[in-house]
Amino acid sequence: MGRQLMAIHVMAIHGKSFRSDILFHVLSGRRERFQALASGNMIPGISRDDILSLRIKLPTLPEQQKIAAVLGAVDAKLAALAARQAVLVRFKAGLMQKLFSQQLRFTRDDGTAFPDWEEKRLGEVGSFKSGIGFSEDEQGGMDGTPLYKVSDMNLAGNEHQMVRAHNYVTLDQIERLKFKPIRPASLIFAKVGAAIFLERMRRAENFLIYNNMMSLTPNVSISIGFSVYLFAITRLSKFAQVGALPSYNAGDDAALKVSVPHPDEQQKIANALSAMDAKIQAVADQVTKLQTFKKGLLQQMFV
Repeated sequence: MGRQLMAIHVMAIHGKSFRSDILFHVLSGRRERFQALASGNMIPGISRDDILSLRIKLPTLPEQQKIAAVLGAVDAKLAALAARQAVLVRFKAGLMQKLFSQQLRFTRDDGTAFPDWEEKRLGEVGSFKSGIGFSEDEQGGMDGTPLYKVSDMNLAGNEHQMVRAHNYVTLDQIERLKFKPIRPASLIFAKVGAAIFLERMRRAENFLIYNNMMSLTPNVSISIGFSVYLFAITRLSKFAQVGALPSYNAGDDAALKVSVPHPDEQQKIANALSAMDAKIQAVADQVTKLQTFKKGLLQQMFV
C-alpha cells in the first residue's frame, strides 16, 4: 500500500505471519477486552503495551488464506444483494413516479380505459385524528389496546404493519380516561418534530396513538393499500408548519389536494407496488440471513 501517515492517536499493526483482514476479525472478537482496558483511563485509550501483551491464536498463513477466501465470497454475495436491492428500490421509485403522474395507466380486465383521476381534498378521502395524552403513571401496561408512539415504528416487525407496542391500555383505563380507540384500518405517522421528515407511515388497526402521532382513516373512496403509496408520493412533510418544532395540523392536511383514481385502478396500483415491496423485502431478508451466517462463522473461527 506504500507509505502512509497516521495521526498521533492511531496505532498500526503489521507483520509477515498474518493477513491484516484475518487479524482484524481476531481483534474484533476481543472488543470487550479493549473497552475494559480503555475504560480505566480519564481519557479512554489503549496503549502500545496493551496491544503487545494481548495473547491471541492465529491459524497458519495457508489456513488464513482459505478463511479469507470464504469470507471474501460471503462479502461478494452481500455486495451483490445490496446492489440488487438498490436496483429494485430505484425501479419502484420510477414506477411510482410514472403511475402517480399518470404517464403509465392500468386498464380494466377487458382492456377498456379507467375514468380520469379525480382531484379531491384529503379530508374527502379520509379523516385525520391526533393522538392522546397519556401520563407516565398510567403507562407500562402489557395487555389491552396498543398505544403507539413514534418510537414504536422502530420495533422489529413494525416495518409496514404495526403489530407491537411498548405500551398497552386496559379496558378500565379506556373507560376511565374516556379514550376512543381507532378500530378501522388506518395509517399512522409522526405529527411533530424532526421525525415527520422521515416520511414514515405504518398501517394499524384497533389502536390508540400518543400525542406525538396522527392517523388517517380512509373512507370508501380510497383503499388502505393505495393510500400508503399515495402518501409516500405526496410527501406530507412539504406541508408541515415550520417553527421551532415542525408539526402537522389536521385541518391543513385535510385541505391538501390529491388526485385519486377509480377504486379498481387503485387496487391494481396497490397490487403492483406491493409486489415490488415484496421483492425488495425478500432481498433484504437474504441480506439479513447472510449477515447472520457471516457473524456466526466469525464467532466459530475467532472467538
